[in-house]
Amino acid sequence: MSERTSVWVELPDGELVKVGELENVVNPRGYALRSEFKYDAGFLTHPLAYPLCPELPLTTRTLPTVGGKPLAGAFSDASPDSWGCLLLSHAEAEAARLENRRPRVMREFEYLLAAPDPTRMGALRFTDANGEFLSPARGNVPTMVDLPELLTALTEVDNINPDPNILEVLTRAGTSMGGARPKATIIDDRGRLAMVKLPQRNDAWDVLAWEGVVTRLGRAAGINTVRTCVHRLDADRSVLVSTRFDRAGTHRIGYLSAASLIPDALTDAASGISTSYAQLAASVAHVSADPDADLAELFRRVALTIGINNTDDHVRNHGLLRTKRGWRLAPMFDVNPFPRRNSTGSMSITVGGDPSYREASELLQAADMFRLKPDAARDIIAQVRQAITGWATTALTLGIEKNQLSGWESVFVSPALDT
Repeated sequence: MSERTSVWVELPDGELVKVGELENVVNPRGYALRSEFKYDAGFLTHPLAYPLCPELPLTTRTLPTVGGKPLAGAFSDASPDSWGCLLLSHAEAEAARLENRRPRVMREFEYLLAAPDPTRMGALRFTDANGEFLSPARGNVPTMVDLPELLTALTEVDNINPDPNILEVLTRAGTSMGGARPKATIIDDRGRLAMVKLPQRNDAWDVLAWEGVVTRLGRAAGINTVRTCVHRLDADRSVLVSTRFDRAGTHRIGYLSAASLIPDALTDAASGISTSYAQLAASVAHVSADPDADLAELFRRVALTIGINNTDDHVRNHGLLRTKRGWRLAPMFDVNPFPRRNSTGSMSITVGGDPSYREASELLQAADMFRLKPDAARDIIAQVRQAITGWATTALTLGIEKNQLSGWESVFVSPALDT
């Protein structure tokens, strides 16, 4: 048994071309065994053709997934995140109720095709046997005007029988950006596709306001960051609106996460094994259209991660964008300060390094992995350190109250970047 979809991609010059066929192979009981992908002959001869990810080299052969993976990395990147899957499960349950049937069992392949086509991450698109793009829009993408309704809908998500009318606005705002935090794709005030991150009830601090602070600090440190705007809801809660970096107007830009760039990437805190920045640097160097620039940029981001104690720097929070010349680092995103130093980190600096205790001295020793001379590496670390000194002023500018700065000095004023 199998299910099949045609795969399309919008190339960097704006042309929409068929890439190939993706098949989901299942057993008679409906359990997925693997997926198989085959490039279209026309795509293989196209002058702008490129491998969708390392697992899918350009070849005439059929390429099955290996290691029990349900989807190759490029298709995982185009799939809904865990938050999006939750919303799609709610939508399927409501559709089944209205049609008086049992809800379909949804797994990775079903979630991939159920994601809303207008808001899907990256440049891949999928069609059914009739040539219709999957999945068609359920309605207009929400705007900033719908923000109060989005926030109200959050209270319904965890209910056993959530109100379908309230959840409908969240479902229309499906997202493919990785993570479990509530979020929605919207049309911002300038008519651009953007992502809005929403607060959670169990947030111990104003997580999204502090993410906005770090984004500004990163930009001050010379890092190419996603463009963000903090909207205060009250003294303790904010939403964070980020311009979608995989769009340029209506043009879709190809995206590849670091998790897909390094197919065997893993983070296993229990075993103490993690993908390292050294591995990421080597992989970026292999595919980047400008490896020297991208590795120096990556080094700068690692310095910031150390300086603000970002412990959520797993491989899905790094990625690349497809340009006419090839892959380039995507803007920095999802970087958050954590108020307790020496907590478990996601990525070590070097292979076998300690992800829970990262310092600039170790990063400096690894400078050659980023194609940097020691003096250039020291200069970058110094620039990042100087930018971070503006943390309190930046926080106040974004509406964080002065009494909420207490306790954050240990994060932003620390010897972690001393060399």
